[in-house]
Amino acid sequence: MNRRCSLMWPFLMLSMLSLASCGGKADPLTAPSGATATATVTPPPATPSPTALPTPTATPALTCSLTLSDASFEPQRLACPAGTTTQTVRLVFDLAAGGELPITLNKVTSANVICRISGGTCTWAERSLSFTPSVVPAGTRAQIVVTQPFTCGSSGNGPYAELIFGSLYVNTSCGPAREIKVTNLFFFG
Repeated sequence: MNRRCSLMWPFLMLSMLSLASCGGKADPLTAPSGATATATVTPPPATPSPTALPTPTATPALTCSLTLSDASFEPQRLACPAGTTTQTVRLVFDLAAGGELPITLNKVTSANVICRISGGTCTWAERSLSFTPSVVPAGTRAQIVVTQPFTCGSSGNGPYAELIFGSLYVNTSCGPAREIKVTNLFFFG
């Protein structure tokens, strides 16, 4: 050890500051006196709580309802002139549309039809009939006019013939087909 280090040794022993200049090493595990280690702790991010969605409000379904009257022939009699002509059978009935939905008529069909002629025979094919109007707005009443052309002639028919409709079936957008009665007879001749 040289003179300079030997003179300073007592001082260095006290302060431990210049050991490195004399060939010594500082202990890396020894913290300087008065030094305090401080750890910074970062809290985890807050987990968002789930937000309840509002309960959807059910929309009530729109409804339909209808009321049908019996049908009748108007007019009740048609003349068949000499020769062969085309005439029209005309039936009418009322339809009242209740509820919130309009009523659409899809089909009107004759059923249990009898054709009788004096001194002869006739037939009437049961079929779908023409009608108007086809839509009745909700909350209103309409007269439905049902028509069917037919051929008639005065020769060989006798004094008159009659047509009896047992019933009509009315098919609409509101539920199953409804049966209505025909209240009078149709005469032609």
